[in-house]
Amino acid sequence: MARAAFVAVIAALLTACSQSPNAQNPSAHGATGSPMPPAQPSLSPFPDRAEQAFIATITPDLHARFPDESVARAAGYLRYTDEDQDGIITYTDRRWFADDPKHPTQLWYDARGRLIGADYTAHVTDRTKRPALWGLQPGRWVHFIAHMHYVVREPDGMMRYGSLLNPTYQANGGDPAHPSAQPLVTLGLAKRPSDVVAVFQLPEIWIASMWLVPNPHGAFADSDPLVKPMNGKRMNPHPM
Repeated sequence: MARAAFVAVIAALLTACSQSPNAQNPSAHGATGSPMPPAQPSLSPFPDRAEQAFIATITPDLHARFPDESVARAAGYLRYTDEDQDGIITYTDRRWFADDPKHPTQLWYDARGRLIGADYTAHVTDRTKRPALWGLQPGRWVHFIAHMHYVVREPDGMMRYGSLLNPTYQANGGDPAHPSAQPLVTLGLAKRPSDVVAVFQLPEIWIASMWLVPNPHGAFADSDPLVKPMNGKRMNPHPM
């Protein structure tokens, strides 16, 4: 998913505040009841010197090892979003707390299958303190509440990607820690359990996002004018 636009994702979560986060901040309804993160700082989309060094190190390595989506799939990454308005399709290995510079939790591909970006994730051990990792400025890390994602196969074989908040999933018989397909059937999101290709929880987490292709607006910009969507949808892959 994507980039500094994860901040926009958080803003969009406000739309669901009757059942979700962020009337004040996205962690407002987090599981632990601990303090909310401080306001997201405003940073330049252009990396500083330490961030430039990090991006310069990971970019050739990730392009060499995950050059296209078929390689990502073979490595255990699952596609879980449509192409968005910025041309990004997101894949995740669902190893939320096992990131290192060579293994981001999420990889972005364009509609042609080209690697264009990545998301790194980290534990939320203290909501008031963002991670300090790999030379990234702490303000690059965005807080996300726990929520569910799913992939459903339509009768014509096409995949439909969606998300919902944990309370909604739980109210329909689901356990976010042990996901199953039946709550999606109960909700009318799938006709039968066998139509559900994947359902999983994205836990409460910090996420740092960056482009891995040239971007005249900066590696941490929301969008890249050099990435041209083919059928991008103006949507948010996270609950709204």
